Amino acid sequence: NRQKLVYLVEARPEGDAGPLQPGQIVDVDLADSAR
Repeated sequence: NRQKLVYLVEARPEGDAGPLQPGQIVDVDLADSAR
């Protein structure tokens, strides 16, 4: 059931990116060590 799928994602913006907003859509590249 989709409601039970919960993930904690820790991310840091690169460069001069502004702060993230709740619900904002982002593109994510996994670090090699996380694969």
